Amino acid sequence: FYSMAAFFRNTTQGGFDHNRREGDVFIRVPQSPADAARMKALPAEVERARSVNSEAATNAMPGIPDWSRTVPAARLKPGLDLPGEVVRLPLHEGTGSTFTVRVDGEERQISTPATNLVWRMDGPLGPAPVLNAQATIDLGDVAGFDSTDRFSVGGWVHVPEGHKGSASILGRVEGDRDPASRFAGWELSIQDGWPALSLTHHWSTDAMKVRANGERLRRGEWMHVLATYDGSSRASGVRFYIDGVEQKVRKEADGLEQSVRTPAPLRLGRRSSGDVADGFALQDMRIFGRVLHSEEARALAATPYIGRLLARKESDRTPRETDLIRGYYLVTQSPEWRNTADTLGSLEAESMRVRNRSPYTHVQAEKTNSIPTAHVLYRGQYDQRRDAVTGGVFAALHAWPAGAPTNRLGLAQWLVSPENPLTARVMVNRYWQEI
Repeated sequence: FYSMAAFFRNTTQGGFDHNRREGDVFIRVPQSPADAARMKALPAEVERARSVNSEAATNAMPGIPDWSRTVPAARLKPGLDLPGEVVRLPLHEGTGSTFTVRVDGEERQISTPATNLVWRMDGPLGPAPVLNAQATIDLGDVAGFDSTDRFSVGGWVHVPEGHKGSASILGRVEGDRDPASRFAGWELSIQDGWPALSLTHHWSTDAMKVRANGERLRRGEWMHVLATYDGSSRASGVRFYIDGVEQKVRKEADGLEQSVRTPAPLRLGRRSSGDVADGFALQDMRIFGRVLHSEEARALAATPYIGRLLARKESDRTPRETDLIRGYYLVTQSPEWRNTADTLGSLEAESMRVRNRSPYTHVQAEKTNSIPTAHVLYRGQYDQRRDAVTGGVFAALHAWPAGAPTNRLGLAQWLVSPENPLTARVMVNRYWQEI
């Protein structure tokens, strides 16, 4: 018995797989010849497109100095239009409690129940509302992303002095009242000064949550926050940018397996219950139905201040300011970069679609530097080891096949050998069961 068990102790699979589709060793199985061909070709195509996009950026660089010296201030628009936008909340009205919201290119008017809404006058794009329990916005059934959808979400955030704990910025997420769908949905939040993105079927057993682990949002200052998600259902698919700079990340949960769709509406400044962004000021909040490029993250962060940045002498600019100008220039002035970035994004999205519709199957891999070994256990107790035994089969049955390797492949050959009476007997029993 222990010799037979030894064959399955000589694999690379760990003792626990955490009930995840991607175990220690797995393969994705394409469901059509077309998907099989694309799965094989896409990695090289994506890498080639990434190289072409990088080359386009390099080719555009010499044009920045002349452009920065001659561009008219009137052409430096305070807003920046990017493709793939799903929702946009400028939040710069300055009075009242009614806001203009753009959803899929169409403008709507949405009000909050707040009667005395406070406005900050120092927003990056003008006056900005200060949120509280009454001054939040319900946007309805929009941006209903699932775990396999690619999207980006972010905007300008002003964290109040003394803020601690968690504050919901923008998302579709339920509360914790229903045990069957605890915190189901997706959400961008601020946790103790760090932006976080969560996608949840049921917290915390079926969820993914990642937070930035680099620069903390400075309280009392406006900072641009952007999170992107690639549709992989994994923490590795999340990126954070603060003021256009990509951040290190920290995984807080990485076990999402099921859908995150929820009937909860899209809300700004709170969940269905709790986590109100009390005292936070927000502006130019946007949601995109794609993964934004790092240069686009820089362009969004640069837009309100681009005139001021260009007014500085090149020698007086910090490296971060130079990067912001570069991003803004590539996104707004380089058609070649735009086209190559779109091609790259399309190929990455196709790759993720093929991946997500190809089911997983677990495949154990044999260790190459050891032989199958097990220990006889005293009275079957796992911590009472006795003699070591190597892989082998029952002596009462037929012999090990000549030339067969001493591993699971050899065991398979022994099992289906014509001399083995057990395989035929099991199959006959199954036939009898059907009859």
